[in-house]
Amino acid sequence: MFSIIQKSIRYFTTFETENGKLKHIFTPEGKAPPMKKGFEYQYFLKVEAKRKSASGVNHLGNTRVVLSQTGKTLQQNGYYPFGMLMAGLPQPEEYHDNKYLYNGKELQDDFELGWYDYGARFYDAGLGRFTGVDPLADERVYLTPYNYAQNNSVSRIDPDGALDTKYEDEKGNLLLETNDGSDAVIKITDDKRKGFDAAVKGTENTDDVAWNKTMKKYALGFELSEKQESLLSSINSDWSRKAAIDYWKTGETSAGIKFVLKEVLSQWTNPELVVAGLSAGVAGYSPKLRSISKNVDNAANSAKNWLGKDYKAITNKAGDNIFISKDGMRKMRFDIKNSHGDKPHIHLEQKINEKWKGATNIHRIYPKIK
Repeated sequence: MFSIIQKSIRYFTTFETENGKLKHIFTPEGKAPPMKKGFEYQYFLKVEAKRKSASGVNHLGNTRVVLSQTGKTLQQNGYYPFGMLMAGLPQPEEYHDNKYLYNGKELQDDFELGWYDYGARFYDAGLGRFTGVDPLADERVYLTPYNYAQNNSVSRIDPDGALDTKYEDEKGNLLLETNDGSDAVIKITDDKRKGFDAAVKGTENTDDVAWNKTMKKYALGFELSEKQESLLSSINSDWSRKAAIDYWKTGETSAGIKFVLKEVLSQWTNPELVVAGLSAGVAGYSPKLRSISKNVDNAANSAKNWLGKDYKAITNKAGDNIFISKDGMRKMRFDIKNSHGDKPHIHLEQKINEKWKGATNIHRIYPKIK
């Protein structure tokens, strides 16, 4: 049985009221509920919501401990990967029931639902899913509209459902993730790292759209157009997005083929996709890329027909995605890295006398370059 309790909670920029009375004031370090005389300042020990350097603090923004202004522990929390609270943690005698927990969001426990309030939607940490449809779902048709942080709660957050830009160093380490409405992955080369760090330190808002445009132009040497930003949001992996940016930087057809091959591979290995061909965004971007995507798609479909139905995907020791036929006698891989200097192609092998050898009819399929 639920008991009905009527209460009115209102939220303002820096304070919250309940039934018309001040409940607490928000501060940069936590909050301050009113006392008989003055306020009691409470401090949230948490990890920051963004990393400003690869060696910096963690990134999820979870409130781990609440301290009083005298240093006493008022609450401590532990979380499972998608934000569900760990039960059984010992709590101090002077326990304070703080509700601002996972990602710093408020836990709404009305009717015992246990949902977090993210602003536009509520989030169920037990399911790892939002309870409502993503307002930007049409930007990522390859994901369920209820997904949280693209199903990667370890390295990503989803402050309000908007798209985000990731900045990485030359080794692929995450330097900064911003909530600017873009979906780009930008490499900060070593020679530009000092300027990048200074720019991050010098701004109060790394989510600002104009700041991110300037930062991308600084890192890439050119400004991404609206059409390019739209394409980045329509493709299926950060791997593909990096390759798309490399293609735009060089303009080389071989770089375009690498990008499209990576996009095909991303689609083939994404269980949420039913692959019938490349995304419309890639195929419709430009006449040149349309021609490349058509040729790559034809080559990939030829390989798919050669494999047969019900093939399975595995990852080998080198980290390559390998596709094996149902009977285990044929396999293929996308040879994109080309450490041996060959052009990007699809590599086909078949098992003969218990040994893998190049397919007798077609060993390699090369997308045609016009």
